[in-house]
Amino acid sequence: MANRWWNIFLMMILPMSACGYHPSEREKETVSTMTSEMRTWAIGRHLVGLPSTWRYGIGSDVTLYYGLGSDFETVDVRVVAEDVSLEDFNAALKLRADRIGAVTNNRINGPMLLLNRNLSDGLVMLRYFDMKSSSDYHRHELHVLKGGVYVLLSADSFDGVVGPVETRLQELEKQIDKVVVPERVGAGFVLGPIIIRSRHDHERGTIYFNDPERRDVTLEVDISAVTPDEDVRLSQRARRDEAGFGLPASSTLRDGAIQLAGMNGEEVLWSYDSRSSREEESHRELIFSAESYRPDPGFMRPMLSFRLTAGGQKMRPSMPVRPEFLATRAIPSFARPSSTSTKVDLEKEVDSSLTDHEAMAVWDAILESVSLRPGAVAAPPERVSRVYNDPIEIAEQMRKMNAWLEELPQSDSPKRPSQS
Repeated sequence: MANRWWNIFLMMILPMSACGYHPSEREKETVSTMTSEMRTWAIGRHLVGLPSTWRYGIGSDVTLYYGLGSDFETVDVRVVAEDVSLEDFNAALKLRADRIGAVTNNRINGPMLLLNRNLSDGLVMLRYFDMKSSSDYHRHELHVLKGGVYVLLSADSFDGVVGPVETRLQELEKQIDKVVVPERVGAGFVLGPIIIRSRHDHERGTIYFNDPERRDVTLEVDISAVTPDEDVRLSQRARRDEAGFGLPASSTLRDGAIQLAGMNGEEVLWSYDSRSSREEESHRELIFSAESYRPDPGFMRPMLSFRLTAGGQKMRPSMPVRPEFLATRAIPSFARPSSTSTKVDLEKEVDSSLTDHEAMAVWDAILESVSLRPGAVAAPPERVSRVYNDPIEIAEQMRKMNAWLEELPQSDSPKRPSQS
């Protein structure tokens, strides 16, 4: 009998002693509020649950790669803004074209802007020189308004070959739809409010979320389909960075292996005081990171990297969706407003609005919710199976793919092909 009661006593005290921390009633309430009714979002080819107050962050983008060898081509897709009217869209495009056209190309002593064509309502093509000092490189932009979502498609061309690039942009525009139900949106890469149903060979994107009620809290998700795993894993990199930044070892809340969307992974959770370069006092900040690892990269097994930050610099309040704001989104550097004309008052840095316990609970709920979206990857077209049905040909294609993956930088996107 004595042993029985001793065992019960141990069962009662061990969880408390193992935990070592007892959350306050306020912390329990915050965690319950943020995690009990999470909203499902589609990110890339996956689903994730986030606190209901969080919102998609403007500025998220993805690069689509067509071809995996040295002759690859790319298209960049960016969501500029939501809830945009056709009137503001047209006004923004006029301002953008005027700003680019006002700059002179030094090579031809003429305007940088080469084309400003309204293809239809909510569809405008711009073409301009990529550099002031050269006339060999062109930048192509297709500005799209779909159901109030302003999307920018852009790509480069070289040596005056412009037709195929602009044709690709126009074809891609037809493969973009608004997301209605994330779980049933089907095959394609989801970038916030839109899905891109293009057939391409690689995709690499960054998607942001923020909490309007806690403007110091942000989430960044990086997705890369066929990029190989990092040679140096997250935990090792974190320890190296921790030593480099001089952070105390006690700042590491958690560090170890996890499962992320059915893939092996690692996470590192930091909590520390950071002294601002602009202010005297220090601030309590959090940096949580996680990434996935897989031996067979692909659309269904991408590199997923999550980064949650809290504290430090607060996000500025949402800017009004006006033509002046829209016109300069992702505008080329030669046409950007000068720094003197766009002075920005930086907000004071703040302590994390979430305690360590609250942030860890929200973080765990987010990572545990990540799953592959049903039907996210379309079956290859019939012509692919007919072309590559020869075992010798299949082996050759695999050899070329492996050779390309070995040459691909571990942390950088493939570079634009040289034009020698």
